[in-house]
Amino acid sequence: MPAFKIADISANSEIRAVLLLADKQLRPYKNKPGHFLTVELMDKSGSIKGFLWDNGEEAYDLLADAKVVEVSGVIREFNGELQLNINSICDAGDGFDPADFLPSVENYAELKNAFLERLEEVKQSIAEELKMLLETVFNAEFLEKFCRAPAATKYHHARLGGLMQHTLHVLNNALALAGNYPAVDQQLVAVGALLHDLGKVEELYYDTTFGYTVEGNLLGHIVQGSLMFKEAMEKVRRSVSFPKEKENLLLHILISHHGVNEWGSPKRPKTLEALIVHYADLIDAEADKFLMIEGEKGSCVYSKFLNRNVYLSR
Repeated sequence: MPAFKIADISANSEIRAVLLLADKQLRPYKNKPGHFLTVELMDKSGSIKGFLWDNGEEAYDLLADAKVVEVSGVIREFNGELQLNINSICDAGDGFDPADFLPSVENYAELKNAFLERLEEVKQSIAEELKMLLETVFNAEFLEKFCRAPAATKYHHARLGGLMQHTLHVLNNALALAGNYPAVDQQLVAVGALLHDLGKVEELYYDTTFGYTVEGNLLGHIVQGSLMFKEAMEKVRRSVSFPKEKENLLLHILISHHGVNEWGSPKRPKTLEALIVHYADLIDAEADKFLMIEGEKGSCVYSKFLNRNVYLSR
């Protein structure tokens, strides 16, 4: 079977490929009894929706345990998006590792080393109680999960290693901003930036595809991260004194980093440190949406995530 990438597909082309089955659903026909099958298929380069218009219920049952599928069909354009009209789809069997089909950051090992070095730099530059907090949170087991996790399922840094990459960027952005304002507590900014998304390790699953855990759906990473932070604080206080005000200021960074209630934060930033982390987070998330857009240099391409046309200058 020839090499295939979802990112390389074009309208009216025929494909036959082995892809990750990220999602499958039955949808009712509008004008007759029965259901058709919709799927989301993925490889490292991207994802595409697929539709099996006939025998959808039978195919759905046959794919009950499928993680990787062999699929053939024709690429069509509908409402400005490419989709796959499926001719055939079946379970590809157990000879494939779903993780091999998930998007991943480039140069993972190099990025991980950069993150670990930056984490160590921060630990060596902050107060002892803050250092102990970081060491408690980023224990060996959690650190491995953190470095592998995506930052989201779709919107930004939705790739293995994405959470680590995003956190490194937020840390660098936040400290660069903080350096302009002498009144800012740079230690709080650094620790807050490192911890702002720690709840995503429990919010998302990323073994066979990207999705939300039950707890992630019910609570969300801001609540989960706050609970994890409080648990870590209890452990830290068994060994060292930790000012309650400093704990509250850090927790405030975690719960306010989305900026507004409509984006999931129960409180808006009420300190300059929290405001800096919020905007450091926002600019990196938005920048990643720009960087993920593909097209010819000099063209304008519509981004549904940014909800506007974007000019590609690179």
